[in-house]
Amino acid sequence: MWYIVIGIIVLGVVAAIAGYFRNRKWQKMLERGEISEIPEAQELVTDECCGQHETCERDSLLPQVIKKPRNPCNPYLNFLKQIREH
Repeated sequence: MWYIVIGIIVLGVVAAIAGYFRNRKWQKMLERGEISEIPEAQELVTDECCGQHETCERDSLLPQVIKKPRNPCNPYLNFLKQIREH
């Protein structure tokens, strides 16, 4: 149990140190005029498949689950449909 807690703390410290050096590097590049401003994180929004996933988000199974079942030969479903219409 303590290994997990210590591991998470160490990971947080390593991430903080990496962020500090990244920001320091960008600040030096800004001072030298290599960049005009420090870049900010941007969210990529696209309807096209990026190719990084096994299945695209637009081709997910959720829309298929939401669709109503199609079974025109089932008399019980036809009966329920008639009841709802009246």
